[in-house]
Amino acid sequence: MTATITKLRQLRGMGIFSDFAHGPSTPEFRRYNLIYGFNGSGKTTLSRVLQSIGAMQLSPHLPVDGELSIDLSDGTNVKADTLNCPISPLVLVFNQDFINENLIWQSGTAKPVFYLGTAQANVLKLLEVLEARTKPRDQAKADAEKDCKVKEREFGTFKTDMGKLIAEELNLGRRYNATNVEADYQSYDASTVKQLSDEARKSKKALINREAPAQDILFSRPEASPLGTRSKKLSPFALLRLAA
Repeated sequence: MTATITKLRQLRGMGIFSDFAHGPSTPEFRRYNLIYGFNGSGKTTLSRVLQSIGAMQLSPHLPVDGELSIDLSDGTNVKADTLNCPISPLVLVFNQDFINENLIWQSGTAKPVFYLGTAQANVLKLLEVLEARTKPRDQAKADAEKDCKVKEREFGTFKTDMGKLIAEELNLGRRYNATNVEADYQSYDASTVKQLSDEARKSKKALINREAPAQDILFSRPEASPLGTRSKKLSPFALLRLAA
């Protein structure tokens, strides 16, 4: 059976308990106990004594030179230098000290989520440290995303303008646009392309814009007629051959 606290044998130098000793008329603790009194009657000090047992070290709100002696049902006597006892893990105290240390109120404003317990309070402190470290990185990330959007808009404008320029230079009308520019740049190999001089560009533009050349003039072979005007220029021997 788990041990329980039976009585406060002695409290000395503990606030209002300057020299308290358990007397014959003082009842021992039962399974359930109700302790009440006016402000300043020692309720908080008593809770800090019990809190010291649960924490296995003297509460920082109690005098370091104070003395205490508490009896347990199994015969164990707990003192200020032997607070680590069998019931230590079972003693839980919820008082104003616990609220101040573990119920985190940031900037004096209550939030819907609270951190209860020493472990959770330590987690919150670690979280605050990590947030302080990540805040500059989050800002850098936000700045980079903003700059990326600006660059994407600039790139879109560049493709549109370049598509219009190329279409104008090559007389392509609406057959060449920003989509064609992006496709051409993806297959573009700068190492195999030489930049044209202004003179060469103007020359090629003039060639592109030149109207289609006229069709070649085809000369048909004159028909041979033994009775035409050309026959007068033929020799008699040729006429005989034609006649044949």
